[in-house]
Amino acid sequence: MKDDKMELQLLPTPHTRATLSRVPSWSSNSIRFQSNDMQCPSDVAGPSLDLQLSNSFQPTELETIGHMGSTEASKLQADQIQIASTTEMAHIERIREMTQREMELAQAELLYARNMWERTQKEVERVEKLKAKATRYIDSTCKEITCQACRQIFRP
Repeated sequence: MKDDKMELQLLPTPHTRATLSRVPSWSSNSIRFQSNDMQCPSDVAGPSLDLQLSNSFQPTELETIGHMGSTEASKLQADQIQIASTTEMAHIERIREMTQREMELAQAELLYARNMWERTQKEVERVEKLKAKATRYIDSTCKEITCQACRQIFRP
């Protein structure tokens, strides 16, 4: 019966509110969404929902940044920028390699298509020669079969 009365507390505790107040604003390329129109119960005055979407590297321990001096924070930020740029360069290099591979595959397919076209053209020429030969053979057979009166029609 006691288990039925238990509920999960999803609202921020006072400790989390203090931590959230120390969260620094990130770079200008991050996208921030704030939900000020959330309706919270009147007895709980929680902070607005603040989501940060960014493709850059952000530290996992936000509390340590609040206690650092400005030079340490600057060094950490420079390190983060360097890590982000290294990651971005690796991503760009990977995309470049994938693009190069796709170009090589496209060139191989084009070469295959050209070879197929040439083989098809040779096959068409062979079939046309065979058709001409068959037509000559049938013409000579028709000349042998026809009567003398009709034979003069086939003579050139």
